[in-house]
Amino acid sequence: MHEPIPKNVRLSDLFLDPNNYRFIDNINYASVPIEKELDNDVQKRTRGFVSGRNNNDIQDLLSSFAANGFVPVDQIQVREIINRPNQYIVVEGNRRITALKTMAERHESGFDIGKLDPLYFTDEKIPVVVYRADDEITHLVMAGLKHITGNVKWPTVNQARLLADLEEKGMSESKIKDMLGMSTVTLRRQLRTLALVKAYQKSDFGDKFKADMFNIFAEAIRKPDIMNWLEWEDNTRSCANKINMNRFFSWVSPDEENNEDSEEEQSKKFDPIITRGSDVREIATFIYDETALKKVEQTRNIQQGYLTSSAISKDKFRNIMDTIDDQTNQAFNFINAATPEDLNKLLEIQNKLARLSLPQAHLTASTGNGLREHTILAGIAKEHFTSLYIKEFKFFKNVTIDNINKINIFAGDNNSGKSTILEAIYYLVRQNDADAFFDLQRRRGKFAGTLPLAWLQQEWRSDLDIEAKFDNQRVSINITKEQEQDETINKTKYLDTFTLISQYANENAETRSRIFRDNTRQDYYKKTQQLCRLGYSSPFSIANEKDLEQLYAKNVEEKNKKQVVQILKNAIDEYIEDFDMVTDNDIIRFKFQHQNFNTLDLTQFGDGFQRVFNILMQFAYAKNGVVLIDEVENGVHFELLEILVKAIKTLSEQFNVQVFLTSHSKECIDAFFTDRNDNKKIAAYRMERENDLVKCRYDDGYRFGILIDNFGADLRGGRGV
Repeated sequence: MHEPIPKNVRLSDLFLDPNNYRFIDNINYASVPIEKELDNDVQKRTRGFVSGRNNNDIQDLLSSFAANGFVPVDQIQVREIINRPNQYIVVEGNRRITALKTMAERHESGFDIGKLDPLYFTDEKIPVVVYRADDEITHLVMAGLKHITGNVKWPTVNQARLLADLEEKGMSESKIKDMLGMSTVTLRRQLRTLALVKAYQKSDFGDKFKADMFNIFAEAIRKPDIMNWLEWEDNTRSCANKINMNRFFSWVSPDEENNEDSEEEQSKKFDPIITRGSDVREIATFIYDETALKKVEQTRNIQQGYLTSSAISKDKFRNIMDTIDDQTNQAFNFINAATPEDLNKLLEIQNKLARLSLPQAHLTASTGNGLREHTILAGIAKEHFTSLYIKEFKFFKNVTIDNINKINIFAGDNNSGKSTILEAIYYLVRQNDADAFFDLQRRRGKFAGTLPLAWLQQEWRSDLDIEAKFDNQRVSINITKEQEQDETINKTKYLDTFTLISQYANENAETRSRIFRDNTRQDYYKKTQQLCRLGYSSPFSIANEKDLEQLYAKNVEEKNKKQVVQILKNAIDEYIEDFDMVTDNDIIRFKFQHQNFNTLDLTQFGDGFQRVFNILMQFAYAKNGVVLIDEVENGVHFELLEILVKAIKTLSEQFNVQVFLTSHSKECIDAFFTDRNDNKKIAAYRMERENDLVKCRYDDGYRFGILIDNFGADLRGGRGV
């Protein structure tokens, strides 16, 4: 570094710096080679960068010069121009020089310039300090002292660029931080962030970079989980995992999707998934959860990924543990005041804490948390269910149901066993998933919140043993309830143990679920498996927030929202335009855009609308799987039935879904057979109770359609079957 030389120069000998660091975050900025720095067009563009539109960015200086004249408060730093003696590039002070040049033009045009001396425009009156042309290090350090650690800070991306340039010119890390008075942590973070930004700018998304995105990349650098996921290498300041790197880059970039429904087929832009630093912090909590990441990408919503991930459970568990630790510490201060009853309670708590450390024990505070990961056994089945054998389940004993088709209707009077058939299919699909088992009991008991486990113990009166043929493979589920004699169980609270044993081809799985009087349960399992995706709609389903949230996410992923909207417009309300899921005070709501009312909550529509909406949403969610619809006609007006039935037929084909539904409405059943061409894909079953046992009588859809046309056959009454 060399000492700068003070000097007075003419305004006309001073040229603006087109590569000034303050311009780096300008979208129109481009680096200028040194031999082009003095070109008229380059200087004109640079002056525009400095002064802003209508001189807005230098207006304060113009007013000051007119009111006070030129007051040399801060140094104007310049560097020599090679082969241009006595001419200089302004390194520091570009705003003041631009303002002086603007005032000179005003003076030449006859405008009043106030107290500013016109001699500043012609004579050698501008005080500057001159750096040698080959001593760029000095003026970089001086700029850093003012704009990085000083009082006039540049945006962080501009600061980082200057630090990187100092490093590229051979200055060591220790030298940079000492000369600029900054910490090692800050310096390294800035340089790492800039390296990640440069990688982004070289990627396919590079043209999307804006200066305010720098803080997003800086937040990623701060999160060890993100850096490990990217496989960051500090010695090269690069990401070894290019797949994850480009994936992250896609999250911070706006997405473009061709909108084929628009006449002009213009591209529709979606906001980036990550728009601020807090988004990075949130996604870091589940960055290794691939299921959650896919949910984020499908919904373009980080909150959806968080709710899908195990992070929410981990956060809650950590909070609980912190509370236990804090309360335990406080208990020591008051232990002398404990009564015998308190000590007995303490022993109970100790037993509970001991159970927390049991190997392979998964504790849930309530049923149906939906956070467990499953192995999907038959992702895309060539065939779905073709036969069902209920050896034992409620009133079913050794009942065989063959000829299962694409759409299967089970009809009969109340308490004839229709819903039990759907439950049997549900258990077969969900295999040894304890969450699903307990959630179905909650639905069956019509409990809106938590399932009372003591109620279940009393209600479950017989074991379950079911087999079926699915995708030409044998599948089975066996569920039993028994009292365990394990000495580690707290007998004062213990109720029973449910055991779920499932099988598909050669895949076996087992779950043991202990239930307790305090409404907690312990699940023991090595793995959980699920046959395929499953949608389940009952009159009670429309109140289930978790169901609605999952249905929405899958319909967005499968781009089925527009189809749902169109069916609702045709069937119910032509003024509906769209719908979205929102979270209001931690409550999940569906909001419909409506031409007449702006927005309407789902609950503001009638029960029939809500039921149809719930049924339509099931199919995309259960793609390549099974949809169960209990009491399909419940709440649905007769005029709407034919439209709903047609939608069920169409969506079952579109998403390769097998449908099982129940009904006791002749009008509903008739609606399925109005189109004779579709009848070959329908199977109809009549459910009857005889001597407390269930019988199931079958007719194929084609024959049943003829019977309806010719004889008015009614599945409920048995005529023609």
